[in-house]
Amino acid sequence: MTKDVLDEITTTRPLVILFAGLHSLCANSMALRQLGHDPKVHDGILLEGDCFRTFSQLNAIPNEVLDQWVDETAADAA
Repeated sequence: MTKDVLDEITTTRPLVILFAGLHSLCANSMALRQLGHDPKVHDGILLEGDCFRTFSQLNAIPNEVLDQWVDETAADAA
């Protein structure tokens, strides 16, 4: 997965895919911008330190907000 592949899925919402090993993730352009990376020069694959910092940012999002995002995404998918 790369930024370009995830951008094909959506460019209107930040999209992050976390891998089971928890040492890497992929992000689309919108997510990269929100996480402080320049999508023009970044491939969207975050490893080790960058990935761990992103986990911290994602963990800071209140559960109520995450629940709302999940509900909206599920409704859009249905």
